[in-house]
Amino acid sequence: MENQLLSMPKNVNIGLSYLIWPIALITVLVERKKAATRDDRVMLWTAVFTAAIGSIVWILGVVCLVFAIIAAIHAFKGEFEAVKIPFITDIVAKRVH
Repeated sequence: MENQLLSMPKNVNIGLSYLIWPIALITVLVERKKAATRDDRVMLWTAVFTAAIGSIVWILGVVCLVFAIIAAIHAFKGEFEAVKIPFITDIVAKRVH
């Protein structure tokens, strides 16, 4: 149970979150007190903010999409330490408790 988020394996949930941001938002809101650790919440909020920045500034959207796909591949493999999006992960990590 501790390796699952929203009844999915953790790596599948976080990988899908980078590709489909509503999954990240739902996961972080539902699992924030239960199963999600701080590191999980940082990755989930990073997925949401990556999608937000990509949709606001469309030129950055392409760059954000590339980083999100790379992060999703690492997450699907279970390599959570390698899941970092420049600038966004650092900003989110300072804000998430």
